[in-house]
Amino acid sequence: MRSPRPLSARVRRHELMTTLRVTAIMKTDISGSTARFRTLLEPDLTTLLAEHRELLGRVAAAHDGRIVKPEGDGFWLAFPSVTAGALGRDGHARGVAPCRGVQG
Repeated sequence: MRSPRPLSARVRRHELMTTLRVTAIMKTDISGSTARFRTLLEPDLTTLLAEHRELLGRVAAAHDGRIVKPEGDGFWLAFPSVTAGALGRDGHARGVAPCRGVQG
């Protein structure tokens, strides 16, 4: 039979559990970017990526999220809940919808 853990260990575990929080992670990537980027001039590519980052920043902030890390043409975002992450995903989809089908 196992002996019970000391009270101090149980209290520390409880304190740790109360500081944990749910986080949803979202990864974006510009579909077909390699082929599209070959047709863009450097200033246009820089502008496109800056606009994408700005859109993601607005979407993340609107749902209490944040950009965690840029990665190539994509970004990692973190949201405080699955619901916030889903709303962020929907906001991103609405934001890029006008750009779909645009030829570079």
